[in-house]
This record gives sequence, C-alpha cells and structure tokens, in this order.
Amino acid sequence: MKIRWFSLIVLIGLLFVGCQDTRDAHVQSGQSYMNRQQWKNALEEFNRALQLGEDSPETYNNIGVTLYWLQQYDQAISSYTRAIQLRPQFPQAYNNRGLANYQKGNKDKAVDDYTFAIKLDAQYGEPYYNRAMTYQEQGKKAEALADYEFFVTVAKDTRLLETAKQEIARLKG
Repeated sequence: MKIRWFSLIVLIGLLFVGCQDTRDAHVQSGQSYMNRQQWKNALEEFNRALQLGEDSPETYNNIGVTLYWLQQYDQAISSYTRAIQLRPQFPQAYNNRGLANYQKGNKDKAVDDYTFAIKLDAQYGEPYYNRAMTYQEQGKKAEALADYEFFVTVAKDTRLLETAKQEIARLKG
C-alpha cells in the first residue's frame, strides 16, 4: 500500500512539473510572438498559459500589451488592472494602462496612471514622456515641458529621446 501511495505522489509531482513547463513554454512562446508583433498568436499563447494556472502579473501585463496593439483598449485596461491587483507596485502596468486610457480619450485617467507609475519608480522614463505628451495635448505647456526635460535625463529609448528634444524646442520657441 505504501508503494502505491508513493507512486501516486511521484506521478502527481511529475504532472505538476509538466504543467509548469507547459505554462512557461506558452509564456515564452507568447513573448516570442510579441517580439515579432504577431499579436493574435501572442494573445492565444498567454491565454493558454492562464488556462494552465499561470496567474502572474507579467502575463496579464503582456496580455494587455497584445490587446492594446489589437486596439481592444477596454480589454487591455482590464488586463492591466488585473496585473496591478496581483502586484500593486508594478509601474509598467500603470504606464501601459495609461496608454490604453489615453487611446480611449480618457486623458485624466491616463495622467493619473502615468503619475502613479512615476511615484513607484521615479527613474522610469516612459511615463514622463507619455504624461508630457498628454499634458501638451491638454494645453498644459509648463507641465509638459518639465516632464519632457526630465525624460531626456533618464531616457533609454533613443527614438523617443529625439522626439522629446524636438518637443522641448517647440514648447520653448
């Protein structure tokens, strides 16, 4: 009887390890599809990982990114919100949710999300850029200028860096 129980426990352990590898494989596959901008395929892989028990904030954030690029902004916001529920200190998810709110025309909500992302990580450049762009559209030139100027000190994306410098010159001119 002890041998049967031991065998059953080993079998359950092997099944769990197999599911873990399968979840990880789906997450990795989804990320690979994201890198190639194959958004529908990425979404399918991330959803498969969720079905197998992958309940991580990164997976929900990635689902949000794929939905964002598929222009399904309400669903993207829901995914980012779930990521935030799982990890309240997740500045990328706040920034990304801000982008989706911005696309929906919810500029005040977008600014709130960018601002919270900045509070969580003051050296994370993207929310400064995004908030500056939103402020600029709202006619808040001083706030936009301050965010663009800070962004250039922490920017990692050279494409956005050049755009920010152009916007600074435009706002000052």
